[in-house]
Amino acid sequence: MEDVFENEPVPSDPDGQPKHFNGSGTKNVSLRILSMPSSPLPPGPGVMPSSPSAISLSSATARDTRHRTSKDRVSRKARVSTISPGGMVAGGENFASTVATIDEGGNDGGNSPTAASLAPCSNTAVVKKSKVDFVRFDSTEIHYTENEEVRKKISDEIKSVATAVHGQLYQVRNNGNNFRIEKVTDSTLKHALDSISLKWNVKELDLSGNLLSKISVTDLTSFTKLELLNLSSNVFSETLDLGALRTLKTVDLNNNFVKQLVVGSSIERLYAANNHISKVTCYNYSPSQQSKIIDLANNKIGSLVDLSHECRSNVETLDLKVNEIDTVDFAELAASANTLKYLYLQHNFIFDVRNTQNVVFSLLHTLDLASNKLAFMGPEFKAASSARSIDLSNNKLVMVAGDLKFSEIESFDLRDNGFHCSSLKVMFTKNSNLMRIANETVRRSTRKDVESCSDKKDYSGPYCCEKLSAPFADRLIKMKHKEYALFSRQPSPNELEECERANAARQQAITAIHNQYRTTLDEETRRNQEQIVLTQEKTGLEDKLKTLQVSYDELKNELEHTANELNVTAVPDLPQLLRNIVARYEQLNTEEQNLQNNYIKDWEMYQMQETKLLEDNERLKKLNEDVEMHLQKANSTLQGLITREETLSKALSVAQN
Repeated sequence: MEDVFENEPVPSDPDGQPKHFNGSGTKNVSLRILSMPSSPLPPGPGVMPSSPSAISLSSATARDTRHRTSKDRVSRKARVSTISPGGMVAGGENFASTVATIDEGGNDGGNSPTAASLAPCSNTAVVKKSKVDFVRFDSTEIHYTENEEVRKKISDEIKSVATAVHGQLYQVRNNGNNFRIEKVTDSTLKHALDSISLKWNVKELDLSGNLLSKISVTDLTSFTKLELLNLSSNVFSETLDLGALRTLKTVDLNNNFVKQLVVGSSIERLYAANNHISKVTCYNYSPSQQSKIIDLANNKIGSLVDLSHECRSNVETLDLKVNEIDTVDFAELAASANTLKYLYLQHNFIFDVRNTQNVVFSLLHTLDLASNKLAFMGPEFKAASSARSIDLSNNKLVMVAGDLKFSEIESFDLRDNGFHCSSLKVMFTKNSNLMRIANETVRRSTRKDVESCSDKKDYSGPYCCEKLSAPFADRLIKMKHKEYALFSRQPSPNELEECERANAARQQAITAIHNQYRTTLDEETRRNQEQIVLTQEKTGLEDKLKTLQVSYDELKNELEHTANELNVTAVPDLPQLLRNIVARYEQLNTEEQNLQNNYIKDWEMYQMQETKLLEDNERLKKLNEDVEMHLQKANSTLQGLITREETLSKALSVAQN
């Protein structure tokens, strides 16, 4: 274990070697922890004191061991620095901090030139570079000896002292039951939380804008009345599990890098925009009957079921814009049929909307499905029959069901689609009020009576449309042509412009979300967050590299094994070995093809011979039939001759008698 402080050059021995506390040689090193009152001085307004403690490191010569006289003990204790009553932290605010003092040298009454101390009101005091190897405990002091087992027991305290020395002091502020902790890191978070007295009375805890990449729920379980937890604008990543906080009602996790989130079923407000979330789980113990607001804008949600059933129950507002959803079934929100008011799904990849349970959202105010891939506005949208605002602009809509009715509609936006004219005409004919609302919507948005059309010259109501002979077939053919052109990297200028426009619109939506939830961070925090994120990305890439290395080794072994079976000479260059194996397979395939061709030729020859034999057989069969017929005739003639012979024989016999 080594704690190094670089603020001051390391003193050297006459031989040029630096001095170290190493627990050996002619020196003993002792660490003394001095107890202090729980509140050494009243805190400043809005400032909570940190854990009050002071630590002293001292070294003694061979004559100054732990078996000192009482007089020496008293003298040494008097030299230990403690927190001065007027201690100030940077910024001029009262702040009780952890202080370390190191006293290196002989028993010289404190006059050693190598003595150093750190006072809480000083920003320039430093601790000399030291190296400590071993520790052991007694009732009043902690001595560094050759006991390896207990060495780690003091490591955390030493590190916290190092943090204080470097000036990375957290600050705890409070306003009644609401607390905010600033300048806290993963290593100091536990100390900062422990410094809060009456944890059971805390209702709001703000940890936003720090350098936190992880948090242990066990450190928060003593906050038994905690209702709001603000973790926004940190660097949390991977999975964040807050499920054990059963009283938590509001969580702010905006602007992090979380991939999976777990919260308790008591949650009522969940703000987690600008993350990488692909799954959210709400525990189902003691479910809250209060309606929920869930904001997961700009994440990686792929389906509504990526939110557990409890997360989809009693939802009032569900914001899933700018995610990766491709299909929606309103039945998946059946548990919110009587509470859902706002559903935001714009800028996804939704091409299919279903309603397998015929759910109707009785309180729905806004349904926003703008900038998706929908081609048909069908009867499934009866789920939004009571909605006041419906936005399906910038989709691929071709047809709309004519029997759709929206009794409370105030805004109806279907701009930037490719409708079949007769489909819109039928809907507006059956619902004149919808035509009026559509006109008002376009007029509010564009200050014109109709939307602007590019190459479309027909209108139905205020919207552009086309006269299509086979609406879906025509549009499908057009989309297939576009898809082929894009994948073949030969798109037309119009197709390329359309794709670029769609990408720009999505990126603009992402930027708008970032701006909406932007927080102001000081330059140092911002740089440190970027460094942590880069470190996390580096770690992730290193893990991927390890996985890829394993896959590479497996592939290499497989290729070498295959090369051995194919009698291919192994080469160190793996791509070249793969090319050689492919070439060998191609050679074997060519040989196999030649054999197959020969077999085919033989088969064709056999077929020809078989055909000829069949023809000969037919000819011989016919000849055989002719012979049989002649034979039958001959037999018949023979039978006649025999009969005649018998008759003549009888006549001759009669004549002779």
